[in-house]
Amino acid sequence: MYAATGSSAGTTSSAPITSASSSSRSATSVSSSSRSATSVSSGSSSSVTFLGNATTGGNIFKTKGCAGCHEDPDSDGVFEGFAFNVNSFTYPTRFAVNNYTDANVAGLATFISQQMLPRVGGCTDANCADHLAAYLWSLKGRTQTGAVACDTTSPVKYGMRSVKLLTSFEYHNSLQALFNRTLPANFASKELANADKTVANLPNHTTEPVSEARLLSYKKNAEDIASWAIANNAVTLNNCGDTTSANCATSFIDNFAYLAFRRPLTNDEKTEYSAIVRNGSTGLRWAIQTVLMSPQFLYRTELGIPVSQARSQSWGNGSVFQSADGTAYALDPYEFASALAYMYTGSAPDRTLLSAAANGSLENATSLGQQIDRLLDSDLGKAQIGRFAGLWFRTDSVVDMSRTGGANFNQAVKDSMAQEIREIYKYAFYNNLPFTDIYTGDYTVLNSTLSQYYGVTGGGTSATDWRMVNTANSKRGGVLASGAFMTVNAHAGRTSPIKRAVHVRQDMLCQNIPLPTSFEDNTGLRDKAAADAQKALEAGNLTTTQFYDMQTAVPGTPCAQCHNAIINPLFAVDDFDHLGMPRALSNGKVVQKALDLNGNEARTNLVEVPMVNNGGRLFGANGVGTVGFNEVNNEKDTGSPGIAFNGSKDLGKVMVANSLPGINACLIQKSFRYATGYSLSRQFQDDTQEPALSTQQQGQLACVSDALKTRLTASNGNPRAMLKELGMSNVIRFRR
Repeated sequence: MYAATGSSAGTTSSAPITSASSSSRSATSVSSSSRSATSVSSGSSSSVTFLGNATTGGNIFKTKGCAGCHEDPDSDGVFEGFAFNVNSFTYPTRFAVNNYTDANVAGLATFISQQMLPRVGGCTDANCADHLAAYLWSLKGRTQTGAVACDTTSPVKYGMRSVKLLTSFEYHNSLQALFNRTLPANFASKELANADKTVANLPNHTTEPVSEARLLSYKKNAEDIASWAIANNAVTLNNCGDTTSANCATSFIDNFAYLAFRRPLTNDEKTEYSAIVRNGSTGLRWAIQTVLMSPQFLYRTELGIPVSQARSQSWGNGSVFQSADGTAYALDPYEFASALAYMYTGSAPDRTLLSAAANGSLENATSLGQQIDRLLDSDLGKAQIGRFAGLWFRTDSVVDMSRTGGANFNQAVKDSMAQEIREIYKYAFYNNLPFTDIYTGDYTVLNSTLSQYYGVTGGGTSATDWRMVNTANSKRGGVLASGAFMTVNAHAGRTSPIKRAVHVRQDMLCQNIPLPTSFEDNTGLRDKAAADAQKALEAGNLTTTQFYDMQTAVPGTPCAQCHNAIINPLFAVDDFDHLGMPRALSNGKVVQKALDLNGNEARTNLVEVPMVNNGGRLFGANGVGTVGFNEVNNEKDTGSPGIAFNGSKDLGKVMVANSLPGINACLIQKSFRYATGYSLSRQFQDDTQEPALSTQQQGQLACVSDALKTRLTASNGNPRAMLKELGMSNVIRFRR
């Protein structure tokens, strides 16, 4: 639900019934013919008699198009997406003339018949509206669960068992860790290893199978790398003057295969690989190739063994193992070391961490914390932290962008823009600063390339020398006012204020903007708006924000649901152009090149940008999760001032100054998903790609979320302590 801070999900003000999201659950069963009167209490204090069949209505809701816009994941009558609450139906003001109320089911059936069914068109049952009304009314009075609270009854919190195919970044790092020379090519490139699957915009191979194309890529990589390694003596082995000797085979097993498998080999595996190594002059090459193609190398296993069995091991006799459910699972020390390594470095565990697994020091909290700090402070750890920021804000894609009108916008600039976002986050992370400093915008981190491109002094002296630059008196600074954010959220020849506004809500405030109830406009108003926009283009004085605003925020059209209050009032972030540069000023006013007939910012005349100069407004600022159209539109239309801001940099400042709940929620949710591969809460799951968390799992993860929030607050908002807390929590070691 799109819930304001301080109110429970079950009691937030509900949006009109035209505004909710996907999927339905089974309805309360009532036996009745389709037109007979039916009495249903469904947990409410009084019975209601109505026409229609609730079970039939539930099936209709699920199969005839309603589920495309409305979702009640908890079966409590509180629908998400285009949100409404069956316990307090409200209706859009444009339907008030028909005098719909929430007083009786007949009014609801009439509303569905007149306003909903014409939009869907999938229900041919003559009594469709009656059935749907019966279904929705049957949900009244149910316990509204909303967010599941922490399950305090369980002393141990459990994560999920998994077997994960290495992502491209993990694959590359894991390969490189095996050799004493730099790999001759990026064997994790899309051309050689296939693109990563993503969930919630983060690489995620929790459910990724090995396709034939990927398998053939791995095979070719293994062949090429093995040949290169032999030719360049890139594998550190002892006693291999004679590669067919038993000593050479033992060295290969104890060194190369041990690091690749991330654990000691079993006796059967030792026998198998010894035979391969000793099989003639090409045996060592074949052994390397076989290891690189093995599931032990290509997959990360986080399955564990039953806790009941772990208790009999030397590493499983601690008090937490005694408190854990015997039927749950615990990662063995090597699996645990591997999980930590990939979480904090995006690579396989090194010898130091594997030794800690072997000698039992990972069972000691102090030693475990020291290992986590060591991983975070390593070069791989710093790269992993920076990479998280690039993926979080989706700014890495700037390296592939093509933009017109900028002769200096070359590949070196694009690569540096992508790295800038990573460096900004790393600066806050490793200097014990509140992570919100990445939004307040009073600094950035520049190399010589960006220092020259931006015209900002103080950056590094080379392309690899990154230095913090104070930008307190500049328009630039922080993630929002960065070149990468502005360039990615643009088109080839003009900006995209819509993309910028949407990504602020999605990636910085953790708000999801659902699709409108319909894209079909029968009013002709959008066609007229498009014609007016074309005339303005021809007149030669149209700004980019005007071009979009006049075609999207048209009252009475479906697009206005999103653009009236959710998106377009944020157009003041359009104070940077499509090349990531601050727009020019004329007489103290922000100006841009007028759009040409192709819609590009390419005319010679400069025009003022009123939607930037007049400032913007952030409505629905306190929401987290799915945005309710009607709540936010009502906030704007009833005269609420929202949160005012002047330009993109100021938006970052006011978001932080107002302590918007989505800011911390995004950091915690995305950090957890990046580290573990699954969602911390049901609210942020992708139902198209991952199974719904059970109520038990939600209760467990709610405790983890609470602990991470507490740690973040205690560390003055610095994410390092929070991320360390995660690695030391039960949810990484114990699984179900």
